[in-house]
Amino acid sequence: MKQTAQQVDYRLGELLVDLGVASPDEIGKGLRVSAHTSLPLGRTLVMLDYVSDFVIRSVVEAQSMLRDRLLEMNQARQAISIVERKRWSFADALVSLGVDASATKGTRLGELLRDADKLTPDQLDLGLSVSDHSGLPLGQVLVLLNKVTEDKVRMTLALQHELRASNLERKDVLKRLRTAHGADSTSHSLPALDAAAPRRLKLGELFICAEVITDDELEKAVETSAKSQKMIGEVLLEKKLITKDILTAALRLQSLLWSNVINLGKASDVLREANRLAGAPDSITDIDGLVEESRPKNVSLFEFLRITGYLTQEKIRASLKKIMNEPRLLSFIMNRTNQSGSTEEDYVREATELALRDAATLRFVINETHPKDRPLVDSALVFHQLVQEGRLTLCQALVNFSIKVNGIESDTIAAQA
Repeated sequence: MKQTAQQVDYRLGELLVDLGVASPDEIGKGLRVSAHTSLPLGRTLVMLDYVSDFVIRSVVEAQSMLRDRLLEMNQARQAISIVERKRWSFADALVSLGVDASATKGTRLGELLRDADKLTPDQLDLGLSVSDHSGLPLGQVLVLLNKVTEDKVRMTLALQHELRASNLERKDVLKRLRTAHGADSTSHSLPALDAAAPRRLKLGELFICAEVITDDELEKAVETSAKSQKMIGEVLLEKKLITKDILTAALRLQSLLWSNVINLGKASDVLREANRLAGAPDSITDIDGLVEESRPKNVSLFEFLRITGYLTQEKIRASLKKIMNEPRLLSFIMNRTNQSGSTEEDYVREATELALRDAATLRFVINETHPKDRPLVDSALVFHQLVQEGRLTLCQALVNFSIKVNGIESDTIAAQA
């Protein structure tokens, strides 16, 4: 019998608490990290070791079914408990409770596209991995990777909804997806309302602009892609021309370019610097003679801010000038370095650079000399700590902080609590 699925809002943070997966304090901390990093709540909770990635995915499935009123809260709570204890899939947990799992078993976007022969298992695994680390929805990742069109994703989601509402059988959904060739032949976006809208930059073009690969390398990758039916990103990974971190960073930047929230020059600069770091994971090259070689996990906050491009020589000089003209700040710096006496500029500069190596001092000085940057400094502290704890690579932190510096906020954070 056909059903009309009426949606009810279940925010992820509230749902995790209601299902007994995380405590309010853990959600609060996850949301604070999310606010500072622009990473989705689910990702930050996994990074903080509060919830496993496996459980997060199951809760997202429960969230979808609850919103469509295909599941009761007590059923979801029992099923998630089984998922946590036995590591079963959410669908299998529902079956064990005597709940019809047809609304979730085999109905994920990726599963439908894979079983309709639109994706290989390896391509689905790559898409899911990039989605997990970038915070981008799987459908958007596959569009950015030029594997499916937005038309196809929207069509699949519409069919998924009908399948979960028991209005269609799975075999009929797969048949429609296999035979819907029209969507695959369109451009990788729906027609723009503005006919003069600029063409969307392709992934390979972004790599070229950022000098990650050469024109010749891209040309050969395109040829391989056409022959093997593999995605460009997939080919570049196999040829070891890029790392998964760089692919994830590029796709996130490409998404921001398509949304017109960052320009090509800045996107290229961020990706170029990220690639430099990814290519030298055991050391950090000298920047203006101020950054010593060190392993990424041991990078100081000062070094991190220098590497990201936030703490420029110009900003350091401006801070120094304010310190020289403010006796209170000058006294603070001298006390932090156990220096006294001379207030000559060269002497103060040396003392300042020494003091800024200390995270607390650096934070205080920037907050005093550049008060509008306080939110950025707080975000840098969070990224820096995540790198030191090994929860983010330096490359991942660099890209996300650079996005933050450009004033780009996650549009999902407010809806997660």
